[in-house]
Amino acid sequence: MLRRFVLALVVVAFTVSVSFSDTFTGLITGAKDGTITVKKFKDKQAEEPVDLKLAKGVKLYKKGMKGTPGELDVEGKADVLKADFLAKIGEKGAFATITTDDTTKEVTEIRPGFGGKKKKDKTDK
Repeated sequence: MLRRFVLALVVVAFTVSVSFSDTFTGLITGAKDGTITVKKFKDKQAEEPVDLKLAKGVKLYKKGMKGTPGELDVEGKADVLKADFLAKIGEKGAFATITTDDTTKEVTEIRPGFGGKKKKDKTDK
């Protein structure tokens, strides 16, 4: 009986923690001093740039192969800011899927790329 109660409690806690995060696709245009500048996308339209703080335990993942998630690259605010992905952002920026905490609005996870479909080559029919 106690096992069922504990298991139910764990499931409820996990469900609540997942519901308190926001995941979106955006264009990262800059990273400095513990913040990243992101243009969020809604309905394929870019919004105004927003500065988001990085959480202490923020995770940056490597870009995965087609259909598979990438593996963890670096973890921690200082290491993420020094990572190649954020250090080498050009003028055009870099697309990423970003997860933020709903209560603190801090970035907890960055996954490079946006999982869009590949364009077909015009010569292939």
